Amino acid sequence: MNKRRFFENPRFREYVALLRELHDLIRRGADESEEGEALRERMDVPAEYLDQDEIDVANQLSADLYTLFMEAKESPLPMVPRAREAIIASFAERNKRQFAHALDLLRTAAPHFEVWQINYARGSTLLDAGLPGLAADFFLDASRRRPEYPNFRFMWLSALAYAAPEAARNESQAILKNYTEEDPKLIYKAADILFAETRNLPDAEAADVIQGLIPVFEDCIFRFQLNGHETEENSTVAAAMTLLGFCHEHLGRDDVALTYFDRGLKLYPHNDALYVARGMQRYGEDTVSAVGDFRKATELDSKLVWPYFFLAHFYLGQGDIEECMKMASAALQRATVASVKADCLEWIAICQASLGNPEVAIASFDEALKWAPQNPRIVHNRQLFQQQAANDISGYDLVPIDELQTVDRRHFSPLAA
Repeated sequence: MNKRRFFENPRFREYVALLRELHDLIRRGADESEEGEALRERMDVPAEYLDQDEIDVANQLSADLYTLFMEAKESPLPMVPRAREAIIASFAERNKRQFAHALDLLRTAAPHFEVWQINYARGSTLLDAGLPGLAADFFLDASRRRPEYPNFRFMWLSALAYAAPEAARNESQAILKNYTEEDPKLIYKAADILFAETRNLPDAEAADVIQGLIPVFEDCIFRFQLNGHETEENSTVAAAMTLLGFCHEHLGRDDVALTYFDRGLKLYPHNDALYVARGMQRYGEDTVSAVGDFRKATELDSKLVWPYFFLAHFYLGQGDIEECMKMASAALQRATVASVKADCLEWIAICQASLGNPEVAIASFDEALKWAPQNPRIVHNRQLFQQQAANDISGYDLVPIDELQTVDRRHFSPLAA
């Protein structure tokens, strides 16, 4: 089996996740308990589906995990060219998604580096491999060994947010209790996590949390600028300004929100998230300007779904089928939210219907309903197409602008380094 596929095998991922739990018990001295025995029995289930190569890779990961409670050596072996070359090669293999080989190379180099250096590199590799729980463990170990490097805790909290959202929320709340004493990049990440959590809260409770996050984001931005870190951490500062604007917008202070987006873009004119945030703020009231912001974000090759999503909606309303198809397809590739995928597929279906492709249109409608089976608008539009094979897009119900903005505000998250 190609080693790059190991980490894409659900059974392998399940086994490794359980292996991580076992090592947690080992660190607590509870691996021989009834809980430990039960966990080993659970591990036997996915293990039956793994081949020998996969078992070997898992065993190597197990050996790596033992370094998490191992005291550092007095000093590593003298540096040699082979060790440096192995580290460089590991980064290259990680970029090619050859994760097992990348980890092998780190093991080759390990005797010549400090434990924290290798474990930070392991965390980065495992995060890219889609194992954020393991990554968080290695980042936390690097942070424990070198607390003077705040980026280690930032990476730990970022990985934890993917692996264990509830734990990340609890850690974030603890961090923000004394946020003025923490590194600004860490407090940004903690505030970012709590802001994202508000999408699951009742409106009144969400408003209270968001009101409390405003001074946190303000302090984060101020300290970056005061300490002269604004340039080296510009993506984080821009992300903080974006979320600060969203906080004010959520509380009905649209003018204040727009001020932050404008201010951010003066400082960071190449930040796609700020263009998207301002475009969303303007869409429906100053749509021409909003479309300009979304286009600018796509020119910057934004990884966010929203500029393509909003442009697809705009072009569909304008009857520009070709551009709508192009933007809806681009949004679909980036979408992670089920309702957004459904909207994109619905728009593609409407475009295909107008182009006289009934079989493709009905297939796209059906695919949209797989992602949002209870969406009455999609059901209605599909029935309308079946009844008259409509090729005029004006006959279909389109997503209202305020509904688009609600989805976007709930799920928007700027990408920060």
